[in-house]
Order: sequence, then C-alpha cells, then structure tokens
Amino acid sequence: MRHLVAARRRPGAVVALLAAGLLLAGCESGESRRMRARDDSPGPALNVELCRKVSKKGKRQGVGREFTIGAKSSVLAFFDFTDLVPGRDYTAHLVWIRPDGSELFRRFAEFRLRGTDGDWTADVAWKDALDLNRAKREELKSTAPSLTLDSTFNTSVDREREPGSWRFRVYLDRRLVREEGFTLAAFQEVPVGGDEDDEAAGEPKGDGKGDGKGDGKKGKKSGGKRDGKKSAGNAGDAGA
Repeated sequence: MRHLVAARRRPGAVVALLAAGLLLAGCESGESRRMRARDDSPGPALNVELCRKVSKKGKRQGVGREFTIGAKSSVLAFFDFTDLVPGRDYTAHLVWIRPDGSELFRRFAEFRLRGTDGDWTADVAWKDALDLNRAKREELKSTAPSLTLDSTFNTSVDREREPGSWRFRVYLDRRLVREEGFTLAAFQEVPVGGDEDDEAAGEPKGDGKGDGKGDGKKGKKSGGKRDGKKSAGNAGDAGA
C-alpha cells in the first residue's frame, strides 16, 4: 500500500510500475512470438517505419534511421500490423528510449478488429498511462485485417533533445516484440528539403507533420493506415 501511495505522489513512478508490469502480466500470444522472431511466413506481422514527415498526399518522407534536430522537427514512427485475428482484444505499447537507456515517453493503445472480407474496422482506444479510465477512441477502416498505429517524437531544438543513439520498443500484449535504434544528430540550420510529391503537384512546400506537438487532428483513412497521418490520440505525444 505504501508503494501505491508513493506512486500517486510521483507520476513518474506510475510509468515505472507500468513498465515493470509489462513482462509480468499475461501469457505470450502466437502473434507476439511471430513478430519478435520476424517470421515472414503467412500470418500476423509487424513492420516499423520511421520518417521525417508525411506529405499532404500521405507519403512518408525522409524514411530511415538517421535524423537531425531542427528548429521545428520530429521523428514519426508508424507501426503497421497486418493479418491480425478478428474479434480478439490486443494491447500495444509504443516506447521511446533515451541514449542513457531511460524511457522518455510511451503511447498505449487497446484495439480489436471486426468485419468481414474486404470490409474491416479497427476499434482503437488510446489510453492515458496515468489514468486508464481516460481514452481517446477512433475507428480505422481497412480492406484487410490490419491497422497502423503511430507515435511522434518531437526533436525541435527548444526541446533540448540529446544527440546520440536512441531506441524505440514495441510491446504487443505486454510482450516485447521489437526493439530498434536510430540516430539523432545535433542541430543544423541547413534545410532538409520539401515535400517531393507535393512540389510536383504544384502545392506549396510545408512542414507537414513535423512539429510533433500532437494536435490530435485525424487524417484520411485508407487501408487502416490513415494515409500516414497521426492518430486521434496524439495529444500527449512527443514526450516531456
């Protein structure tokens, strides 16, 4: 009881307790085993893609594992889950890790797929790690039993992010299924380019989704992936 009281007084302790509990709760699912092993045979799978921003046409731009701190910049992560089991409740934690190994922030979602061939809907509830009774809900349409979750890491210079080797982790059903790294370079004033396909269409250059402030606006939904746009539950994104 004393530990719970202390955790209420220190919000950071709540996050630490949740992280410790991820590996203690529940049995490992077949999906999580497949994704951790990167099994490429037919069945549930996970693909993770990091990019600099998303164009107005929904194209992920600056895809890679090397990014630079800018006046206004972000790293966008997209987690593409495919061939999931309909009618089953899933949980996902999307976690960003500092160079020193400590956790910066996470997103927590619960979701379930329903529908039939060619017409699927993913019911997603984005939970508040400090108050699990609070949730932001959205429905993602798809032609297959799949969906994309996302998270945004604000790397703008005013956030004073530490250059170096960062990591992100993906937990499915409270089991670690993916851990990958990326590099964040020190601030540079040199422009990194505009939206290639937007320019070709005669549209003005823009910062896209690069501010990482998580305004919670929904984008177009296509194949359960929102055309690469950030999800409705992004208000608490981008870390402290």
